[in-house]
Amino acid sequence: MISLLSLKIALMAKPKKQVWIGEVSPSDIRKMIDRTFSFLVSDYSFRKPTDISINTLMIGYSYSGHNLAIEPVVDRKDGFVETGIVRLNRGIRPKGWEIDDKGEQFKTRLFVAAWDRKLMRTAPVHLPESPEDMLQSLLDAEVATLRDGFPDFLADDAGYFVELNQRRKAATAIKAGKDFFAKAEKLFQAKDFSALLAHMGTNCPPLSKLWEARLTYARKNA
Repeated sequence: MISLLSLKIALMAKPKKQVWIGEVSPSDIRKMIDRTFSFLVSDYSFRKPTDISINTLMIGYSYSGHNLAIEPVVDRKDGFVETGIVRLNRGIRPKGWEIDDKGEQFKTRLFVAAWDRKLMRTAPVHLPESPEDMLQSLLDAEVATLRDGFPDFLADDAGYFVELNQRRKAATAIKAGKDFFAKAEKLFQAKDFSALLAHMGTNCPPLSKLWEARLTYARKNA
């Protein structure tokens, strides 16, 4: 058995003279996507899909629930398949590409979410021969990943995005803290205590004992 990632790399690495997905007609791709992902409508609470294709090169559908939209897309030019996961606001897609006007991420890709959860799927050793079979294998793999690893997505549960944005805010705060104290360190080493005190008085993160001592020293010597 080989990993799903290896399968994707192998399929996408076919000779440039033959971009294999391009051999499958747009109408057939639409039928294959609809057939493969129809379970979202029949078995779960998602509505019938809307076409989100960009001309005939990027073909996809959006299956919307109340909290999430699941959006399988086939790129005929570059030869890949991916599934977007979009957090909705009461059934409405936020404006923007991936980040809304509040600075929160509302879209991710299924393979990124799988990486977050350390999921790994397997696929047959022998690659399919025809372009249609190759495409179907990748579409089936996306569905298998949803079914096996993301029951919350299938249940229209957007909790993943709450956790995702909490991690993003925490990472931003850590970076801001590092930048803040890097500047403070430069001012302290330069003995520019007046500028240091002004800097430390602006959105100062919690201080370590070392910085408490340094701040006391700076006040005495400013």
